Amino acid sequence: MDRSSFEPEEKKAYEKALAKIEECRKNRGMTLDLAAIGLTDLPTQIGQLPLLTVLRLNDNQLRRLPPEIGQLTALTGLRLEGNQLTELPPEIGRLSALTGLRLQNNLLTHLPPEIGKLTALTALRLHGNQLTLLPREIGKLTALTDLRLQGNQLTQLPPEIGKLTALTTLHLHENKLTQLPPEIYKLTALTLLSLNRNPDLGLPRDVLAMENPAAILSYYFNTQGSARPLNEVKLVLCGRGATGKTSLVDRLLRNTFDSTKPETTGVALEDWTIKYKQGDITAHVWDFAGQVITHSMHQFFFSTRTVYLLVLTGRENTAEEDAEYWLKLIAAFGSEEGKGPPVIVALNKWDSTQVRVDR
Repeated sequence: MDRSSFEPEEKKAYEKALAKIEECRKNRGMTLDLAAIGLTDLPTQIGQLPLLTVLRLNDNQLRRLPPEIGQLTALTGLRLEGNQLTELPPEIGRLSALTGLRLQNNLLTHLPPEIGKLTALTALRLHGNQLTLLPREIGKLTALTDLRLQGNQLTQLPPEIGKLTALTTLHLHENKLTQLPPEIYKLTALTLLSLNRNPDLGLPRDVLAMENPAAILSYYFNTQGSARPLNEVKLVLCGRGATGKTSLVDRLLRNTFDSTKPETTGVALEDWTIKYKQGDITAHVWDFAGQVITHSMHQFFFSTRTVYLLVLTGRENTAEEDAEYWLKLIAAFGSEEGKGPPVIVALNKWDSTQVRVDR
C-alpha cells in the first residue's frame, strides 16, 4: 500500500507498528502486541519474525492481511477480532501451528479453502461476520473443540461438519439456517449447542432452551421430516413415576440393578448399541420422569418415527388407568397420517401382585 495516501493518524499507527516489529525482531521476541493502535495496514515486515508464537492485531481497522503473514509458522495464537477484514489470504493456511484463531467482529463473507490446513486449531471464533457458507475443508479441523459461528448469514452447514468429532461447543445462533445436515448427529462430544434465532429450523423455545445437544437434535430430526442416519432409532420410555423405567434402562443397557437409585427428574438420555447381524443399531433412549408435573412437557418430545416403551406397574392397581392415559397421549403426538407408532407395553413389578389387564 502506498503510504503517501495515509492520513496522519494512519501513518502514525503504521510507523508505530514498524518500530514494534523491529524491536521484536532484534530481541528475538515471541509475543507481539499491536492491538488497538489504529492500524489500517499491516507492514510486510511482519514476515521477519519466524520465532513469533503470539500476535495480537485485534481492535484495529485492518482491511487486509499481507501474504507475509504466512511466514509466521511458529504462531500458536492469532488475534484479529474487531477489524474490517473482508477476506483472508490463502497464505493463512501456512500457520499450521495455530491452536487459537480469533476472527470475530470483522466483515468476512467467506473463508479460503486453505483454512482446512490449520489442523492444530482447537478454538476458532468467527462470530459477528457476514459468512454465507462454510468451505467443505472445515471438516479437516478435527482438533477443534470450540467453534463459534453465531451472528453470521449461514443458510446451511456442509456435511463435513460431522467430522469435527472433538467439538464440545458449537454456537450457531443468529444465522439464517434452513436445515441441519444429518451428519451433525456425529458430534457426540457436544455439551453445548446453540441454535436460537434460526426461525426456519422450526424449533420451539422450550427445545432451544434444553441443555442436552442430543435432545435438541433428536427433536429436530424427528419433527422436520429430515433424513436420519441409518441404523438408528428413538426409543421413548414412558409411564407414571416409580414404575421402574430407569431400572429397566439399567437392565437393558448394563444388565445392572440398583434399588437405591433415585427417580428420574426431567428426561435422561443414553445411547444403547444393539448388536445385529447386519450391523450395530443405536437406540437413542429417552427416559422420561413420570411425575404428573412433568406430563405437560411430553408433547414437545413425543413424535412420529419413534418406538415407545410403556411401563406399567402391578403394585398400585393403576395399570388399566395408566394404560389408557399413556396410549392416548402417545397416539395424539406420535401418530403419522392416521397410523399410530409402535408401542411395547412392559408389565413391571408383577411378581407379588396378580392384576388382570385388558390386553
